[in-house]
Amino acid sequence: MSGKSDIWNHFIKKDSGGKCKYCHQEVKTKGNTTNLRNHLLRRHPTIQTVSLRKKSESGGGNCGNARNGDGQVFDDMALGIVPVPDSQNVDNSDTESVASSSVSVSVLKQPTLTSCLTNIKSFRDNGVKSSQLANAIVFMIAKDGLPLNTVEKTGFQYLMKVVAPLYKVPARKTITHMIDDKYNVLSAQLKLKIQEVEALSLTADVRTDTNNSQSYLGLTGHCIYENKLMSMIFGATALTEPHNADFLAQVIINMTEKWDITSDKVVAFITDNGANIVKAVTNVYGKNKHMPCFAHTLNLVVSKPFDNKDGLDEAKNLLTAVKDITKYFKQNTNAADSLKKAQDHQTKPLGLIQSVCTRWNSIFYQLERFVELSEIIAPILLKYPKAPTMLTAQQLEFIKDLINILRPLEVITKEISGENYVTASKIIPIVSCLTETYNTMENSTDIGAKTRTLIADGLKKRFGMVEQVHLLAAATILDPRFKKIHFTDHVACSRAINRINTSILGITRQQLPQNNS
Repeated sequence: MSGKSDIWNHFIKKDSGGKCKYCHQEVKTKGNTTNLRNHLLRRHPTIQTVSLRKKSESGGGNCGNARNGDGQVFDDMALGIVPVPDSQNVDNSDTESVASSSVSVSVLKQPTLTSCLTNIKSFRDNGVKSSQLANAIVFMIAKDGLPLNTVEKTGFQYLMKVVAPLYKVPARKTITHMIDDKYNVLSAQLKLKIQEVEALSLTADVRTDTNNSQSYLGLTGHCIYENKLMSMIFGATALTEPHNADFLAQVIINMTEKWDITSDKVVAFITDNGANIVKAVTNVYGKNKHMPCFAHTLNLVVSKPFDNKDGLDEAKNLLTAVKDITKYFKQNTNAADSLKKAQDHQTKPLGLIQSVCTRWNSIFYQLERFVELSEIIAPILLKYPKAPTMLTAQQLEFIKDLINILRPLEVITKEISGENYVTASKIIPIVSCLTETYNTMENSTDIGAKTRTLIADGLKKRFGMVEQVHLLAAATILDPRFKKIHFTDHVACSRAINRINTSILGITRQQLPQNNS
């Protein structure tokens, strides 16, 4: 057995033959390299050696490539044939080496010329593969919120060339038209679903884009479709006039008419506590259908002790000191790097959190993270003369007490923000439990006691009449988990039960003619 042949560059010598370096299959030999050469021809046609080229030139084979009528050679990869390794012959421990190799492992069975040409045709315009890839690109851009020029970027073009070299990526304008067409189709389907829905709750919110100072009114909907909860986004409309109640009411009417949403289908309309949006909804749907957003109202209760105008001076001063230290670490690169370096033992170093007035319970997250990193922050601040002063041990105790006070509100905010389960029936029980919690809570500091009192007063002020909201009361009574347990106003509970009975009688009378027939 001679080892001078260049065939042996692709095999590892064994007693009975050689082991392929690519698929790790052992090939037996009988004093020559014929079996080794044939193995390369069958399994790895893209590999060219001196002996293989001689055999190819002498008409010994086309090395796994197909020819068309004009003599043009189609490479297997160009035809879209994805070679796969033989699972029986590949060692799992060497899978990575096979994947990283530039040489592909082909299958034994060579596809027919007809199947190859059919595969090529499917990547052309209006072909099966072409349509599938185009729809996948449209879905990716819409789902991930990517810019439309993604299809023109070099990285994406290279990716598609590797994945599907026969596919021509659509231009940006083509993708834009495809997205518009897809929107029209899905909009028509959504309108049909809305027609089948008996009850629908709407949510509206005015948001402002700080980059261009443009305000938008967003409209979303929630309903039960085919016994499943379904949420939908109807869109956002730019507000080009002053945000008074009449203008907002007209915007809401235009958006609901666009989606064929009739007023009789709307059972509840949820907004924040802004006077303009509340009046707009009341003018369109009536006072009984409007409901204030529970999460937004709860946020007003949470931020009350830290309010610049009516808050507690002690709590405001503590929060201001924490904000100043957080801001310093956000703006000072050296301090931020020192904070990360001090946490080298952790897989993912933590950073300070800046509170945002519009984000629920961000004050809680800021204070909690600050206490968690306080032992690391203190020595870092001593290194920089212009850094803010670190809080004293007594002030840290005050903050820990504030965290214990705010924790129940943070838990409730998460619970009420769910999308895959109903939340209306939980509001009255939540208010009842929160009120009981803060009335019986014990505090270790004077600041904590004052903060707890303010929050308890805020709950009473904001949610004192929550049991008289007939939609929430009916939802709570009909929920078998709660029923009448958490009602403290017996008159409101009785009134809600009477409403439920009246509604049931009305539905029964409507169904009586159908039953008699």
